[in-house]
Amino acid sequence: MADLQKTQVPPDKMIQQLEWVGHMNNLKAQAEEIILTELIYS
Repeated sequence: MADLQKTQVPPDKMIQQLEWVGHMNNLKAQAEEIILTELIYS
């Protein structure tokens, strides 16, 4: 998640709360997909 946050900067949490939550959910889904690809499918 930290590596993804460095490459894809999230919106300001205090001003755009819903956009921030959506962005973090997308980053979590990307991280899970990367882990599943590396551990299970390879």
